Amino acid sequence: MYQITDADTALLEEYRRVPKKHHSLELRRLLNRLRMEPMAGKIAIIVREPYKSWYLGILGEKRGDPVRPYDNRIFTSLAEAEWALLKLRWEKHSGRPFPAGLDG
Repeated sequence: MYQITDADTALLEEYRRVPKKHHSLELRRLLNRLRMEPMAGKIAIIVREPYKSWYLGILGEKRGDPVRPYDNRIFTSLAEAEWALLKLRWEKHSGRPFPAGLDG
C-alpha cells in the first residue's frame, strides 16, 4: 500500500491548481490512498441540492443506512466540498496536520 510521506505535501497545491483529468501520476496515487477506507463510517460529499449545495456526511454501517451530517457546513461549490474533504482525509491518513498556508 502507498505510504504517505512529507514530500506528498507538495502535491496538495497541485490538487488545487490543476483540473482533475490532468493530475500527475503522483497526485493520483496520493488521492487513491486517501480514498482507501471501509465504506462504514467514511466521510463523503453528499448532494443537498443538485448543482447548488453539498455537505459532508458520514456513511452508515451498511448500505441503506441513513447518512449523518459530519458538521453543519453547507458548501455552495463542489470544489469547496472536495477541498474540505481532502483536508480531513489528509489528516486522518497521513497522521500530519494539513499544511498551513494552503487554505486560500
